[in-house]
Amino acid sequence: MSLKLIPPSARSRNWRVRGTDARTGKRIDATTHTRVKGNAEAFLQKLNRDLFDGLVGKQNHTFGEAALGYVDAVKPTGPQLVAIVGRVRRDGTTSPCLMTDFGDWLVQDIDQQAFKEVEKKALSSESLWQGLCALDDCALSDRAVDSRSELRSRAGLARRTAFPPPEV
Repeated sequence: MSLKLIPPSARSRNWRVRGTDARTGKRIDATTHTRVKGNAEAFLQKLNRDLFDGLVGKQNHTFGEAALGYVDAVKPTGPQLVAIVGRVRRDGTTSPCLMTDFGDWLVQDIDQQAFKEVEKKALSSESLWQGLCALDDCALSDRAVDSRSELRSRAGLARRTAFPPPEV
């Protein structure tokens, strides 16, 4: 069944569009938001064209637009805000964040494969590798165990620590 215009009724003075999308089989019952038949016919033509092109139900927003809309609406603070938009460092660079990784991507294109690509790109960064190697070297030394347990005891987490207490 194709889409048809339904004239205004006693309940609603606006024209409606009813029918079934031939490609997906989904039932459509939408208002045209107009009382003028010519405008309703134009709405029907545009809806048919969009259904044919496969545009209905798809929103072509970038992640950056969606993230900024989220920040404006929800107003996150602290680590959540930094994770989304980053922070400006003293040297003028921006910390790693979702905006730098996915800002220009279309939302519908972000999937698990996209996350893997970004992760691979981040792990191939020379500075990150240097940081990871430094952490690894520090973890292998006896001093690291002392400093970790000392930090945990200062934070009141000594009894929950997974590391054994340093031997003297």
